[in-house]
Amino acid sequence: MTPEDAERYLREFPEFTWLTDTAPDHWYKIIEVADALRLGETAVRNACMRGSINGAINYGPRIGWRMPRRGLLLYFAAKKQQSRQSD
Repeated sequence: MTPEDAERYLREFPEFTWLTDTAPDHWYKIIEVADALRLGETAVRNACMRGSINGAINYGPRIGWRMPRRGLLLYFAAKKQQSRQSD
């Protein structure tokens, strides 16, 4: 799946508007992703640490993790597809 395919897919779900309606070059902080999806910051941080979000970079304790929009599109599209298949 390409980031463009992932974006088209996620546009079907209103809970991802925060992601699909932003600039293509946007980078997110952990708190932004956690707040948008009502997840704990630890869950988002763990996904970054596992390498699950393509392109996520840890800039150290002062700045923290940053996640590119493209990586988040791919990650959440895959997660959404998995959850739909298991239903």
